[in-house]
Amino acid sequence: GWRWCGRRCGGGGGDDADGSVDGDVVTHPGMTRMDEPGPELLEWLVDPADLTTLEDLHGEHTTGAVHRALYCGLEVAVKVLATAGDLPGAAKSRLGAETGVLANLEHPNIVELVGLQIDKHMVSLVMEWMERGSLFSVLHTTQGSMGWHLRLSLAHDAATGVHFLHSQTPPIIHRDLKSPNLLVNRDWVCKVTDFGFSRELEAMAAANTRVGSPAWVAPEVIAGTPYAEKVDVYGFGIVLWEL
Repeated sequence: GWRWCGRRCGGGGGDDADGSVDGDVVTHPGMTRMDEPGPELLEWLVDPADLTTLEDLHGEHTTGAVHRALYCGLEVAVKVLATAGDLPGAAKSRLGAETGVLANLEHPNIVELVGLQIDKHMVSLVMEWMERGSLFSVLHTTQGSMGWHLRLSLAHDAATGVHFLHSQTPPIIHRDLKSPNLLVNRDWVCKVTDFGFSRELEAMAAANTRVGSPAWVAPEVIAGTPYAEKVDVYGFGIVLWEL
């Protein structure tokens, strides 16, 4: 799969004119000591020299810029979560550990995290590229041509991905399950994205504790009362209504 995170595409050791390599892990001049959370992060750090931006995307219901890019010859999506200066110290200290957790979630219905790009200007996630975009976009552009077999298949994919998250120890609760956070690839496979720490980073950078879009969010989340995995079932129910 995508296990090139934090390493040069060509591998190998030694020094590099644009950065340094320590055990095949790349640091680069754009980084500062403030941007160095530790070895956990370095394992997943993507060198900007290996990324070539192809186009800027402006997706619906997204809070950060998204770019389509090439990484080691394969298409990826680069999502800007926040400017580095906007992140509190607590967020930076958790960055490496949380990135490792998310990057090791391997499932056919979870959008794969390739790695993390961080410098003195911004923090970005490098993720698997999903050619057809969000389920929200698909439903609003191909509504008349989608048969029920495809609709049921997309719903099953989404449910399977969420079940996988809930099966982790401890369970991973999405809290913002909605059609814009379900992506569809070229083969019409639906995958869950925008969960876990990536969403928390965006919220912290915006100094905003509210989660998600109200149309999809369970009442207990909006009210700030205790909740569990069932809040994702509520969001999935709205997605089924959309389908």
